[in-house]
Amino acid sequence: MKKLLILSGKGGTGKTTIAGAFAKLMNAKYIVDCDVEAPNLDLLFADIPMQKEKPYYSLPVARIDPETCIGCGKCQETCRFEAISAIDGKYQVDMRACEGCKACTLVCPVNAISMETYIGGTIYRSLSEPTVISAKLKPGTGSSGLLVTEVKKLLEPLQNENEYAVIDGPPGIGCPVIASLKNVDFALIVTEPSLSGLSDLKRVITMARQFKAPMAIIINKHDLHEGITKQIEVFAVSEHIPLIGKIPYDEKAILMLNRGMTIDQTTSEMSFVIKELLRKTVELMD
Repeated sequence: MKKLLILSGKGGTGKTTIAGAFAKLMNAKYIVDCDVEAPNLDLLFADIPMQKEKPYYSLPVARIDPETCIGCGKCQETCRFEAISAIDGKYQVDMRACEGCKACTLVCPVNAISMETYIGGTIYRSLSEPTVISAKLKPGTGSSGLLVTEVKKLLEPLQNENEYAVIDGPPGIGCPVIASLKNVDFALIVTEPSLSGLSDLKRVITMARQFKAPMAIIINKHDLHEGITKQIEVFAVSEHIPLIGKIPYDEKAILMLNRGMTIDQTTSEMSFVIKELLRKTVELMD
């Protein structure tokens, strides 16, 4: 199986739009959404029924037994994350603020505090082909990188050297992006002609290089600022990273996405460009 990961240093560059178009044009057997905090790739595959595959258990957090707690307050004094508060003389933990450091368990004189796991999200999988895998992290839950790892584990028993997996990665450079980059064959980085787009492009490339995966760059909506587009082109040359193409801004694409369609399903210039970008991507992967 060849794993194509589509990344962006920031949100809103069109990463998911391109991932959806590539997946349909390639007839990809496996389609994975690793943006577990805000998944939406499945919206472009609404005709494929999804089911809950399994719950995701987050890292353990502290829980105070109100019957055992004597209200001494030592746990609150020790907590550096301000996750413990008192109500009617009894102390309780805010799971969204707890970092699971266990410091409170060490200072409690009556052993009223235990570490417990809880369901922090859900992993989903399609009921029919192609295999679509997604996940949703509960708001305020940490360890999104671990959830991405669990999502990608579902690909391991599906290995087929003649098939492609299109992976829609999360934006940014945090833990979920790091987890997404592990064991992929190619990273396609989508950027936009803005100062933040160029800055975040540089950051995500610096991180991606640590994983030694081949990569290339696409500039989306390149005609919105030709000056910064030129800066991105110069940067790509200086870093010896292939810039395989530029996608023009097209209002038709917005209308198609609002209808649940992918941008390859049009006769506009954008459709031609997307198909050419896919051809170059596959050529680089092979």
